[in-house]
Amino acid sequence: MTAIAENNIYGFFASLYCDETEQEMVKSFLWSENGLKEKLKPLKWYNYGEDFHLILFQFYVNPPVSLHGTLREIENYRRKERVLEFQ
Repeated sequence: MTAIAENNIYGFFASLYCDETEQEMVKSFLWSENGLKEKLKPLKWYNYGEDFHLILFQFYVNPPVSLHGTLREIENYRRKERVLEFQ
């Protein structure tokens, strides 16, 4: 599931490999009235120049072992790179 709000500098991607209770907890953490979405709401991409239009936060909750080798470590930002990956 993915959510990107209009004009905001952030977006969320969540891949949830867990039971319904844990899924609801993660969804609440990200998208509830007290979640990250609301805390980051004042941040707009146009306040930061043309370098950033979107920072995508990717959350993998209990990924299967088969995905462990494909998930990359958190890296530093490189100006010319168009994609940033977060775990």
